[in-house]
Amino acid sequence: MYYTREKQWIVHGFRWLARAWSMALLALAVIESASPTMERPASWQEWLIPILLFSGVLAGFLLSWRWEGVGGACFILGWFASQTWSCVARGACISAQALVLNALTFVTPGILFIVCWSLSHIWKDVDRDLYPPLYGY
Repeated sequence: MYYTREKQWIVHGFRWLARAWSMALLALAVIESASPTMERPASWQEWLIPILLFSGVLAGFLLSWRWEGVGGACFILGWFASQTWSCVARGACISAQALVLNALTFVTPGILFIVCWSLSHIWKDVDRDLYPPLYGY
């Protein structure tokens, strides 16, 4: 059985790992959108794919700073909506390997936020701000 301080470190570890991953995804979106070599979508249907994906990432990122469960769900739903629309707009889905790699990249922060949320609700003695993440023993 974990003590309260160890529980707090586990929850903070999941929380900050998910936040760091989210910030990396947002930085990737900004860098990729500013890239002159990026292939521009031809129609509005193709423009909707990255808009759905990165709006889900941004909404998940902003909401998860306060509500981890809701933010994690936004990450997952944003990715799922963009992949579904990608299949509809292009008429074919991407390969299984690309789908798994895409899911690992964009869904992992959502899963980490949901794990953080569920652990903080399972362990009732873990206070959100009891110990800051860099607080020493």
